[in-house]
Amino acid sequence: YYVVHCALDDAQLRADALCEWAQAFEARTGDRPRVWVDVLCRAASITPTQELEHMPAHLSMSRRLLVLAGSAFFSDRRCCTVLY
Repeated sequence: YYVVHCALDDAQLRADALCEWAQAFEARTGDRPRVWVDVLCRAASITPTQELEHMPAHLSMSRRLLVLAGSAFFSDRRCCTVLY
């Protein structure tokens, strides 16, 4: 799962939503989900432009998207770009 989220949304709410989803996934399948969360998985030195350039490669390695859509999600261009 490639996790799409907006950095402008509350970090605790995003973390809680991801944990709740992961617990439900494990209860349903018996397996722990494998996720790509850009801010946790990318190199700290990468620029926003480089992140967008690398995004197609990361998306192509993921079978599914997990969207953590808070109140700021659709006003963030990066989030809209990922969904496009």
